[in-house]
Amino acid sequence: MARISNAKRYATANRDASAYLDAKLRGNPAIYPGEAVRKTLFTPMAEPPALTRLQGRLWTKFKAALR
Repeated sequence: MARISNAKRYATANRDASAYLDAKLRGNPAIYPGEAVRKTLFTPMAEPPALTRLQGRLWTKFKAALR
């Protein structure tokens, strides 16, 4: 995994492989953000089904108007 991450300049979630990453890659805050940044990250909540249906209907109307 470390070889792939080093070649692609991409983070790995494999903690054992992180020991084999290039130091420059491990130290890049754009790839491995610090604790302060990680504390601000979140996963968006799923939209309610009613909202998803409404978005679908509106998108369909919008596309139909372009024809």
